[in-house]
Amino acid sequence: MTTLDEPHPAHTTGASSPAAAYEWRMFLGEAHCYRRAQLAAAWPPMLLPWCEENRPGPRRHERANISERRVPDPAWAATCRTCGHLLRAANREALRARA
Repeated sequence: MTTLDEPHPAHTTGASSPAAAYEWRMFLGEAHCYRRAQLAAAWPPMLLPWCEENRPGPRRHERANISERRVPDPAWAATCRTCGHLLRAANREALRARA
């Protein structure tokens, strides 16, 4: 049996954006995107925001300093520009893939 026996999720539900794996949370007065899987897990104690994922010396944020509530629509004045750029780029790529 091969993996081709099962349909690929992107073929059945349409291409989804990688941005769906992230959500906005406040960290010391600024909103950043964090992976939902990391937020749902009890470990690790330090979370990595999206803006730091591909940097050589990433800065992690202490879980205790990250808001427990999701920010549904962050004010752009208080939003990390890099996280916002990554989110918009991921959504654009997903839209192109659907076309």
